[in-house]
Amino acid sequence: MSNKGINDKTWFYVDNNRAMISLGPLSTKKTCPYSCAFCYVQDGFVSYANKTIPDIVEFLKRHEDRFDIVYVSGDTDSFAKPRGEKGIELLRQIALNIDTDVLFTTRTVFSEDNLSALKEVVD
Repeated sequence: MSNKGINDKTWFYVDNNRAMISLGPLSTKKTCPYSCAFCYVQDGFVSYANKTIPDIVEFLKRHEDRFDIVYVSGDTDSFAKPRGEKGIELLRQIALNIDTDVLFTTRTVFSEDNLSALKEVVD
């Protein structure tokens, strides 16, 4: 396989031993429910693909030899309302299917149920 990175806006960014993925923007006009003044995404940052969880996992499986860490939510908040459960399910599916470290960022305050679900993923 080529050493060239993958930077296809119809999918995700994979290079420098990392894969950067997300659930994609909430809509064509809004990347996430927050409007953080310091957010680099609001200033011309290219959003990642908007794919289903199975599609994301299959993408990661296809390119698993190119990374040793997956970054979730580099372009949006995949855990903020209304999709906290979906973001946690993404983490669960990565943990079950890909042997890698995972890092995620969020501004959300998880509910007790979401924290319990997140703990199950970690365990």
